[in-house]
Amino acid sequence: MAILAEPSRVELLNRLRLPVLVVHGTADPLLPVMHGVHVAAHIQGSQLRLIPGLAHRFQEAFKAPLLGAVLPYLKAQHEDGRNLAQL
Repeated sequence: MAILAEPSRVELLNRLRLPVLVVHGTADPLLPVMHGVHVAAHIQGSQLRLIPGLAHRFQEAFKAPLLGAVLPYLKAQHEDGRNLAQL
């Protein structure tokens, strides 16, 4: 959280103008949920998806919830005519 408290980091987040999906686990012992909320709040138009029970590292048991968050987001970006590869 200290990293995000630096004005330069917040400035950078505020300047982002591209599709961003912030995915954060609710059981992350290193970065509290408010970290993900803070990041998403400073990126205009971003979306936040919280994964209940997910910790800091990828866990195989959370593959389905992660894909359930990411794949619809990517599909929506594609359907909106956005080419993420060109951003």
